[in-house]
Amino acid sequence: MLDVPHGAYTVAALAAPPEMKSGGRCHWYRLEVTVPARKVSDVCWSATWGLPVEIKAVDANRTTATVQFSVDAVEVFQPPDDLFAFQNDKFVIIDARSPDDLSD
Repeated sequence: MLDVPHGAYTVAALAAPPEMKSGGRCHWYRLEVTVPARKVSDVCWSATWGLPVEIKAVDANRTTATVQFSVDAVEVFQPPDDLFAFQNDKFVIIDARSPDDLSD
């Protein structure tokens, strides 16, 4: 939902105070892309998670913003200890070398 700008753009902090969203605390910034086409978005950025937790599309008058994207939840991925464990019993080991081949 937040395109990487490929032309001219500006990012400015908004005067709005930080907010608590479902993805955590975030600060509001305005991203204004001017090239190749004008597009304005207000982004509530979480420095903790390094991602936008809410993005609002701003109209041409810069007065009305509609929610375009929001994060429902963010959490740390806790993989199980055996996630990458090799399960030898799941494979058939085939040695296709000749019996007199001494290389490994």
